[in-house]
Amino acid sequence: MINALRFVFSAAITAALLSLEVGAAELPQSGRALADAPVRAPGDWYLRGQLGVAGHHRPDIVAWQGDFAPLTEHWSEVELTRSAAMGGGIGIYLSPHWRTDVTFDYRWGAEASGEAFLNGRFDVTNTVVLANIYLDLDDDSVFTPYVGLGFGWSHNVTHDGTIRLGVPRTLLGAESDELAAALMGGIAYQVTAGLAVDAGYRLLYMGDVTAGDWISGVGRLIPAEPRFSAMVGHEFRVGLRYDLPW
Repeated sequence: MINALRFVFSAAITAALLSLEVGAAELPQSGRALADAPVRAPGDWYLRGQLGVAGHHRPDIVAWQGDFAPLTEHWSEVELTRSAAMGGGIGIYLSPHWRTDVTFDYRWGAEASGEAFLNGRFDVTNTVVLANIYLDLDDDSVFTPYVGLGFGWSHNVTHDGTIRLGVPRTLLGAESDELAAALMGGIAYQVTAGLAVDAGYRLLYMGDVTAGDWISGVGRLIPAEPRFSAMVGHEFRVGLRYDLPW
């Protein structure tokens, strides 16, 4: 799945760059580059919004065996399903080629599961806030490739799931605050002088994810805390960037 997404993303970027080369030869005759290429000054602000879908690295999930043994156990047949994401942010242009923004994203839909002495599954959601900086590689065309990086915070929540020991039992959720980091690349298409469509890829690290204990048939809490130390997403996002007329 991840390799297929990487291929699609690489093909899209290659096609966009080829379009940029072809368009560069044609735009001077049409005047479109002069009409629609943005005119930005340091201190200009913009708003952004985006939607995305993400695959994930397969994590190594470890859990306590509860009262059955004072040991941890690695789950096998581990899966972490895809997430959907939506978010927005506000940014400022630092120069014709550099800009920075603060973004907020909410990710949902991921389910972690695995097999062990105690088979289990639980859902994961993330709230991610990042401070980002970008290098725009071309400011004279309606197509602008860019690269960027970001650092910030991820609030990771595991929701009530199940532990199966013959019969299913409730696995409690938990939450944690973790450091987050991202690497980004993409291309923006300038629809008008103040509005751009932005499509790109983001490699997002969200830190540790931990679930809670499970409830036995007599209502007693049994230590479990299935956890993995690195939630890493491969996100493909499409959004809009609007230059504020201030």
